[in-house]
Amino acid sequence: MNTRPVSARVLDAAIEWQLNMDSNGGNDA
Repeated sequence: MNTRPVSARVLDAAIEWQLNMDSNGGNDA
């Protein structure tokens, strides 16, 4: 069902990680 290229998944993971870091302020895990 997931036909997206690996690079796209990696990019999404990087964006989500960055958003989590911004929202948590780097204090929560």
